[in-house]
Amino acid sequence: HFLRHDAVPGDDVDASAGFRERMADTVSALLVRNVWLSVVVCTLTLSGMWMGYTFGPLYWVQIGNLSTEKMGSLASTSGLVQLVWVVGIPIASNYIGRRPAAILFLGLAASQMLSLYFVGPTTTTTVLYVLLGGVAGSVTTLFMAILPVESVPPRLAATSSSLIMGTGEIVGGAIAPMVAGAYADQLGLPVVLLIGGVCLAIGAVISVFFKETRVPRHAKLTMPLTPSIK
Repeated sequence: HFLRHDAVPGDDVDASAGFRERMADTVSALLVRNVWLSVVVCTLTLSGMWMGYTFGPLYWVQIGNLSTEKMGSLASTSGLVQLVWVVGIPIASNYIGRRPAAILFLGLAASQMLSLYFVGPTTTTTVLYVLLGGVAGSVTTLFMAILPVESVPPRLAATSSSLIMGTGEIVGGAIAPMVAGAYADQLGLPVVLLIGGVCLAIGAVISVFFKETRVPRHAKLTMPLTPSIK
């Protein structure tokens, strides 16, 4: 595939007009249900993901009594399994639909963190950590790119994705872990797993309200839905 560089109408307008046009595009993107829902769900997902990535190793060392070397092996194995999720989740969404995929995989990610909080470090929760620990980081593809891009006209695709990524990374990647860490200082390290798991669970519930952008392949209608900003 090749990208064709065409002249963009409006390149010769003044800066203020260009700014107004960009602001209009931003507002137009945010008015699309799948876009503003993606902002919310992506923020919640990244919050849970970064809480797990940031405090997970500390939990296994302090609460799970693993050595640093064993914790490194556990995290490395989980990272290798995540490669499967990174490829598998988008493929699965082609067959079952974007909305069911979001609900399913966010639910799996939430169950992994919540089971570790309520049950504690056991053989079962260790296996779940290895198998499902990378789901939260992989499912973000649905909200950062696939759902918003399929929901808006091509001219709003980059705007939509950047709004979602920017908000998600600032709130979910920077602010949320700091807040969770403050609670951990007061209530103990395991509370981070509870907060992160609840964030992912809420994201799964909100995902019910996404407007499906692709007819699942097993359905009789196989043609993807036409992108719309309605």
